Formats: sequence, structure tokens, C-alpha cells
Amino acid sequence: MPIQYASVTDANESQDIILLVHGINVDNWDWNNTSQTVFKRLYAAGYHGKFATVDWPCNFFNLWSSLLKITSIFNESEIKAYKAGAGMKTYMDQLHARNPGYRLHLLVHSQGNAVVSEAIEQGAAFDTYILTEGALPASAYDVDAPTSSTLVLYETLLSSTPEWQPMGYHGVYTSLTGRIVNYYNWQDPVLDCWMYDQGLGKPDGYAKSVLMPASYYTFDGSDGWHNGILPFSYLVADPQESRAFISRSRTLPIGQSGPATAHGVIQSGVDLNAQFGFKDSFPDDHSAQWVRPIQTARPYYLQVLDSIKP
Repeated sequence: MPIQYASVTDANESQDIILLVHGINVDNWDWNNTSQTVFKRLYAAGYHGKFATVDWPCNFFNLWSSLLKITSIFNESEIKAYKAGAGMKTYMDQLHARNPGYRLHLLVHSQGNAVVSEAIEQGAAFDTYILTEGALPASAYDVDAPTSSTLVLYETLLSSTPEWQPMGYHGVYTSLTGRIVNYYNWQDPVLDCWMYDQGLGKPDGYAKSVLMPASYYTFDGSDGWHNGILPFSYLVADPQESRAFISRSRTLPIGQSGPATAHGVIQSGVDLNAQFGFKDSFPDDHSAQWVRPIQTARPYYLQVLDSIKP
């Protein structure tokens, strides 16, 4: 049966659009299933605006992947996310053009924040940006975010990497303006894996370069390099490539970082652990808002609706 779209707007429809963007390790079935779940739970919580969802070409990993391979999977997915930012901006512009007068709210999970932050950095307009369990450094949004002693130690013991933007993470998204809300869980188990990647997986391939010398990244204190069999060695001049494959965060991910008050470009925060009991179950507590039954997940969606209020 062909799809028929409503020709008349529902009189009870609010002038809002919630746009969902997924994170890493999401295939087409997961994306469709999660999108339907989020839409239904928003509706059940009282939302009567429009809903949109975006699929971007993330990478995939499983529990059988080697630990060193997982780090490259994270990094390769991150560069894909950055490169998807231009397409995201185009789509957000189209949503505004097709729905004049509507307010656009971004509900962005995990590594999907690399897609959306790049789109906003490139000029995409929004009304509310909710980072939920964000898999990017806290220092990207707040230059005064406290450092992680663990990641700073990796910088000392293994290899130094560029810290500040544009080639590093620090300060790269501090020009974003608007209502930005950070939903964080300091116990998030998947973001613990992100920390592992930042420690041992940066520069990408460096830790395994003795075993796999054909392709890896290095930093000489001034410049980043991709090292491979000639002619595939080159100076890394692309800031997105440098952040994804070379730069090591010095801070926890934004998705594990408070406070709930304003800091950097973050205007407010929601402590998912304290308010909704998100904990450290791997991997479910990284996506508890759609993994848990609707009865226990409903408060999360009520909070989302509260965050997008005019």
C-alpha cells in the first residue's frame, strides 16, 4: 500500500520538530527500530509536534573484536561522522525551509554529536541541542573542563598529540551559540570504551605499528602524519582527520561530564544517573532511554519535552 501523507495539519500539532541522530554501531534495522521507539515514547509523554530521524554511515564493532581493532573502529567512525556534518547541515536547512515557523530541536546520541556539532559549526540553525551520552571530549565545548589524569598520563608515557583546535579537540566547538543541554551519566560503560580509545588508540595505529607497520598515524610535536607505504605517507592537513585519528582528549567525554549548571557553551545539564538511574550496565545503560521498558523510561522523555519548552 502506498504511503499517504496528511494533507491538513493536525489542529493540536505544536510548532516543533524533534530530530533524532544515532551514534556508533547502529545498523539500518537498529536505526528504524530505535527511531520508532523514540517517536512513540515522545508521543506517549505528550509530544504532538513533528519527528524526524537521520541515519549516517557509522562503523560497527562487536564483543569479539580485538581491543586494538576497536580503537580504529571508533576513530574511523568518527571521521565518517565529521564528514556527514555537511549533509546534516543541508538537511537541517531543508527542514527549516519546508516548515517555516517551526522550532528545531536536536536529540543526539553518543558519536552522532560529531555529526551535529560539525553541522552547527558550519552554520546550521537550531533551537535546542540535547547532547545525550555524547562521545566527544568535554573540552570541545568547555575549555575549562577538568583534565583526566589517566589521559594526561598517556600523553606522557606513549606519545604526545595536538591538543587545541583546529587540529585538536580543545575548544573546537566553543563558538556554538543557542540552547545546548548536556545529558550525562558519569558511569556510562560505552564511554569507558571511548576513554580506552583515547588512551591507547591515539594516534591511530601507533600502538600496533610494530605489528602492522603499513599504515599508522604519528605526531612529531608540530605536525601530524599518516605513515604508509609510499606514496601513501602524507602530512595531515585536515583538522577533522587530525581529531579523529591523531588528537587525544585530555578530558572525560562530555557524556560523562557535569555539572548540571552552565559551563562553556553548555547552558544546562541533566544527570542521567542521579535523575533516572542510568548506571554502568554494558552496553544497555548507554541507551537506556530506548532499551528499558516504557514505564521506567518515560521520565527521560518528559525531561526532553521540558528541555525544549520555549
